[in-house]
Amino acid sequence: MKEVRKSIDQHSHMAHGFGSHDAITNFRINPKWGNPPVVAVDITYIMPKWVESSQAPKDVQKKWQAYIEKLQFHEDGHRKIDEDCARAVEKRYIAEGPRPGRRFNSDINAIYQEYNKKQFEYDRVTKHGQLQGVEFPYDQ
Repeated sequence: MKEVRKSIDQHSHMAHGFGSHDAITNFRINPKWGNPPVVAVDITYIMPKWVESSQAPKDVQKKWQAYIEKLQFHEDGHRKIDEDCARAVEKRYIAEGPRPGRRFNSDINAIYQEYNKKQFEYDRVTKHGQLQGVEFPYDQ
């Protein structure tokens, strides 16, 4: 398990540039004016994968699976905030339609900043999932 932990730590630094976490949820909103207007939301999870987990003892496999499930639960919370952000963009802009003089990009950035604060608060309140049971299964 120490080797698995080391691998996660090494690779998580490459996954994102704002600290080391075991998983991350990325999202991208792509509003498109049209008839009808649509907001496409792409959400991607970056989760650890232990390729050789089937070679571990059954009790370790079970702990690993529980860890992954709790980690996914935590990341699903981030996904919900991302989806709420997309709905805010849709409500504020797509439903209203384009208007002359509207500062679309700066307005979208303001919404992103608002929901980014919610993401940080979610991590603060859950202690990055620890209060939701996310705990790496060290072999004690």
